[in-house]
Order: sequence, then structure tokens, then C-alpha cells
Amino acid sequence: MCDNNKSICVFCGSSFGKDKMYLNIVKEVGEIIGSLKYNLIYGGGNSGLMGVIAKSAKNSGSNITGIIPYFLTKKEQPMKGIELIKTKTMRNRKALMHKMSSLFIILNGGIGTLDELVEVLTLIQL
Repeated sequence: MCDNNKSICVFCGSSFGKDKMYLNIVKEVGEIIGSLKYNLIYGGGNSGLMGVIAKSAKNSGSNITGIIPYFLTKKEQPMKGIELIKTKTMRNRKALMHKMSSLFIILNGGIGTLDELVEVLTLIQL
């Protein structure tokens, strides 16, 4: 397990989106996280913007922890070569991401990313 005092959780899409600009921004954010030697906590997938940020942060020096519910491993390929934690539910996934992280970054994504943002804001407020 990583040190949550130096862990950043990033929420973003598992697709690339419609604008290449997002790809460049996500890659840059991953490089910054790695250069600052923060651990990256993210959704565990290998595809889309999620995969890009994990690869970028890892190549720049971060330890990577992916957290993915079991059912999603049948829909998207988890990233190899990282610490991968599988949870029973999405609710468990988000709670663990919150517990393990000290900072949160929300990048381009869809309704799932919006859900993660709202849940984290709610947990922080409570």
C-alpha cells in the first residue's frame, strides 16, 4: 500500500474523448505527478485517458495503484505492472480511493467521472 500523504487520485475517462487536446493534458498531468514523486491512485484500466495518465506517471517515476471492481475486469483490460486492487463494487472502489488519497484531480471523462467527483466532494464534506 502506498503512503496516502503523497498520493494523488485521478478520475478521468476510459476513452480518449473527441479532442486530442485531452490526451496531451492527461499525459502532462501524469508527467508532473511522476516528477513530484507522488503515488498515483486511479481506476486501474489500461484504456483511454486512464491508461495514458497511468503510463505517463509510471514512466516519470510514480508508484501506481489501480483500483477496479471485479465486474469491470471483464469489460476493460486492467493495466499490468502496477499494484492492482480488485473490489466487489464501485462503492467499495470509490471509498478505497478516497481513503488512500490526499489529493484529487478530475480530468475529462463521462458520467462515471462526474459520479466520482460528486462522491468525493460528499465524503470530504461529511
